[in-house]
Amino acid sequence: MKKRTIVIASVLKPVDDTRMFEKMAQSLAATGRYEVVVIGRSSPSAHVPNIRQHGIGSFARLSAARWTASFRIAAHVWRSRPAVWVVATHELLAAAFWLRILRQIPFVYDIRENYYRNIRYADAFPWPLRGLIAGWVRIKERMIAPWAHHLFVAERGYVKEMPFARTATVIENKSLLNDVRNGKPQGKKLLFSGTLAESTGILEVIAWSKALHARDASVTLHIIGHAAQGRTQRRIAEAIRGHEFITLEGGDTLVPHTRIAAAIRAADFGWIAYRPSPMVENTMPTKLYEYLACHLPILLVDHAPWTDTCAAHGAAIVIKLPFDAARVLAQMNTHVFYPTPASDATWAGEARMLVAVLDGLLLPTR
Repeated sequence: MKKRTIVIASVLKPVDDTRMFEKMAQSLAATGRYEVVVIGRSSPSAHVPNIRQHGIGSFARLSAARWTASFRIAAHVWRSRPAVWVVATHELLAAAFWLRILRQIPFVYDIRENYYRNIRYADAFPWPLRGLIAGWVRIKERMIAPWAHHLFVAERGYVKEMPFARTATVIENKSLLNDVRNGKPQGKKLLFSGTLAESTGILEVIAWSKALHARDASVTLHIIGHAAQGRTQRRIAEAIRGHEFITLEGGDTLVPHTRIAAAIRAADFGWIAYRPSPMVENTMPTKLYEYLACHLPILLVDHAPWTDTCAAHGAAIVIKLPFDAARVLAQMNTHVFYPTPASDATWAGEARMLVAVLDGLLLPTR
């Protein structure tokens, strides 16, 4: 049987993005039934059978090139006419609608974020514009989502937050990593991985790590990830200047997920310290699944959905405010981590659901 082509596309995510490439594309390609094309920002390509990567260049988040990227992606999809394309950002919804009408190309909308809340409550845009941009995005989603052949959501909480997504299939961002350790830390190498932003708590983590290091000189902090905003890059650089126990990998550049995975394997504790916000109210951070899957002990802010998940496995020390370095260090030394394995944190089950949905859309019934 001839392989069907599936396009997975985003404007801002790189072609080696964890969800688009490592999870979705590789899960679909592994069936042998599909050829998958991943479109996104240019990044070093990896050769995987039945997968092609199509880079659209690199550009600033606020630039004309970002706006024209949607047209370039739409032109590629028009020419290639895939069996289906998975739209991995709201920016491509208008193109997906018109390509369905004019070219009869089915599309699936993969809702990776609650874009309305992220735009409304984060500081990526000037504050007078946030409400207008967020409202426009939500109107666009409400109007075009019913035209999609299927909806995915990356968080269970999004089904509650977005009424138009009530029929969506939940494909969570669970972990590809499964390198289980014995759960007992060998030292005090702390890790902050992923998005570097004030909303993710990086500045608090630096301050708290300094307080821990002041009491125990064996404490170190490794920061790995990308800060999209120049202001955040400068604040991080200022906060770690002169503190040799803190190392930064990435910062102003994207970091391949393979390097983040290596950092998780090398760490003794992982920080999860998002600031309270409607953006994260009903979410499960991807790195929470990664830390759980690797049985990495977690230093975790006190947010009920996350603390409840970790409590089932004895996975975390919950950070109470005001931060008490002496109490946290005592728990780091005595807490027994992962008496119950976290076997429900990996991607395998999500992959089966993903493939089942796309098979249902594309394969002829027998």
